[in-house]
Amino acid sequence: GDVVVVQSPFFMGGNMRQWARDKDADARLRSLQRVAEAVRFLHEQRPSILHRDIKPENVVFDSESPTGTPALCDFDMSVDALDTMASTMMRGTLLYLAPDTQPSTASDVFALGVTLLDVLFCDADQERLRQLLLGDLRAVAAISDADLERVRSHLERRAADTDGDADANVGELATLVRSMLSPQPRTRPDARAVAERLGELLHVR
Repeated sequence: GDVVVVQSPFFMGGNMRQWARDKDADARLRSLQRVAEAVRFLHEQRPSILHRDIKPENVVFDSESPTGTPALCDFDMSVDALDTMASTMMRGTLLYLAPDTQPSTASDVFALGVTLLDVLFCDADQERLRQLLLGDLRAVAAISDADLERVRSHLERRAADTDGDADANVGELATLVRSMLSPQPRTRPDARAVAERLGELLHVR
């Protein structure tokens, strides 16, 4: 009577980095929209739940199929927004960590933005992401203001240089990700706006 067993489903599709390798842009975008919906759900609880470690490795899939269902996992560092003792510290994976003074729903959106950058613009290749974020490949992935502005400028140019229907979607995504990577938390879109915008782009595609 003293034993507790916790059973969870087996996610045979692996994590998002593994799953995304042979998937086209539509499949990746569809899965990321569902992840954004999961973050939106967490943030719309009362009080909001902060995940604090959103990244491709913390999204798993129930199958290897392009239509596999993703699940956001690894809530070891998650807290509710009113848990002031826990939530005053920035925690998470450095490459995805917002340059904020304390965690919030906006810092989760930043990490989600880096995840979109990783999976959609770097083909889920972490080394490409690292090179884009940290041009000189520093051993410790601490993103500086200059690094962040360089990436945001790259996304702005990517959005401005696109034309035609397919490219226009890439431009819209670049604009969205750029806004999610704003160094100022208050200027980032919330998770609801991100999920809805990705849904609109999926409908167009």
